[in-house]
Amino acid sequence: MGSVVTLMRTGVDRIAEPWGERTPYGRGTPWPVRVDSYLEPGVTAGDVDA
Repeated sequence: MGSVVTLMRTGVDRIAEPWGERTPYGRGTPWPVRVDSYLEPGVTAGDVDA
């Protein structure tokens, strides 16, 4: 019953769409740039120990 209540509350079917809605990128359009790190303002990748 909990999953039914959650579906009714959120309107999202996590069984049919486990990752949410599809991202609307059409054929031939560029994908967004992937960001693998998040640094504080003023900190560069060279400032971080690898």
